[in-house]
Amino acid sequence: MGQRDVTKDGSKFYGISVTRIPEPERPVKTSDGELWIPPEFGRVFAHMSYSSLEEFPEFLTMQKILQVLLQPCYQSGIKAEELAEAVRLDYELALRLLDKMVSKGVLLKIGDLYRLGKNSIARFAECFFFEHRQSDVCRSLVRKAVDYYVRSGCCVVKVENKNMPRPDLICIPFIDLYPDFQNAFEVEIEATTAEKNPDHLIENLRKTTEFEERHIWCAEKDLPRVLEYARKWANKRTVIFAVGEGGEPNKIEVDGKIPAESGSESLASEAEKAEELREGNAEDLAECSISVDERPITCRRTVKRVEKRFFKMEKGQKKLDEVFQEFEKATQSPKEGKSGAQELGENILEFRGRKLKIVIGSKDRLLELLEKFGDSDKCRLYSKQYNKRYGIRDAPPGKYRLCIGETEFVVEIIE
Repeated sequence: MGQRDVTKDGSKFYGISVTRIPEPERPVKTSDGELWIPPEFGRVFAHMSYSSLEEFPEFLTMQKILQVLLQPCYQSGIKAEELAEAVRLDYELALRLLDKMVSKGVLLKIGDLYRLGKNSIARFAECFFFEHRQSDVCRSLVRKAVDYYVRSGCCVVKVENKNMPRPDLICIPFIDLYPDFQNAFEVEIEATTAEKNPDHLIENLRKTTEFEERHIWCAEKDLPRVLEYARKWANKRTVIFAVGEGGEPNKIEVDGKIPAESGSESLASEAEKAEELREGNAEDLAECSISVDERPITCRRTVKRVEKRFFKMEKGQKKLDEVFQEFEKATQSPKEGKSGAQELGENILEFRGRKLKIVIGSKDRLLELLEKFGDSDKCRLYSKQYNKRYGIRDAPPGKYRLCIGETEFVVEIIE
């Protein structure tokens, strides 16, 4: 690829490289399943230059196909032309990718319908993320991680870079069909290092990369030690996923910016703290958090989130009602809405234009909020990706367009 000088404003995403580099003549091409970061560049890029999934590497586009088939309306299968329309692909390309996924055992084909099998995502992980030297524990963690992120709407890529510190995987969230590189995060798979090689675990926790968040996947039996080391050595926000036998992984967050705690505490006390954190996270998910979303035509995004603890501290309801009223004002006067929100939250809200995003914890909570606008039956809820209309109680978790009269919101239902 050759040497290029790093530039401050030439941030682009090409091929499957996440870098800050000047624009090359053509996208960088690499092998399926690999993310290559040139050693001379270290900045993770926060914009995008792809105009459609047709320009993506195949294994990334396949993950978006899996996410389409995970939608309840496609559980019985989808035709190639419907899939092409859903993800805005050329029909011939969509057909070729679907047939390739069938040949690898990722999808089933019954007549002219393509559908998920019992272990489709696990099979996809085996095709693109497994290495011969990996242990059974490592492979199990990789399966769980890939399944979790694909179902969460992210795309997962492997990293190939031997000349600089690198994570095992990188996860890229998506806004509709466009990558949100600004919020990409790194993933470490800790299969045996916690017990057999703690120095390597410390090295991973102190690794300097440009990602603001690190996820660590480990076995449940290794959680006390991984949590202990993360609290002492993590240099950034760290989320630990402890995988047991069956069920969802136990998710624990550690703020790496907090000064290291003393090492005199026992593993038992660490486990107690882990349980407290887990319960706290569950409460946070039940709370409603609100963010403001600017999405110009280029699909670049500037987001400033209202911190969940703000609502928790204020017991949620009263302040949430007031902020929701400010949202309504913002559709009429963004300046007035911003001013009112700053009085409430001391600059924790930022209004940019009229596109507003509301993250709702449950359908019941959404219905409560809609009562403020009168008859909730007159509100219209549309799938953002496929423009399909839903009744609020029938809508599965996901992102939607909520139309109330002439006002439109972006709504995410978590559960």
